[in-house]
Amino acid sequence: TAFGFLPDTKSIIAFASDKSITQWDITSGTLLNEIKTEESAICGVIAGSDHVAFITEKKLYTYKLSSKSKLFEIQAHTKPI
Repeated sequence: TAFGFLPDTKSIIAFASDKSITQWDITSGTLLNEIKTEESAICGVIAGSDHVAFITEKKLYTYKLSSKSKLFEIQAHTKPI
């Protein structure tokens, strides 16, 4: 589990071993958004004002937070580098 502040400094983004990414309002503690992945655990996250990118063991995803819509996904390497 890890978290970081979003650029608006009013909310944080967190990812956990349950394969979820959550956005929380710092002041009220309200859950603003939640995105669940279908596959392996999340290894890392980077977020902007309304976008989040995260990587799993198999793919890289980018989502728009406000609509929870997937913008794209990229398949990771399938063979050793």
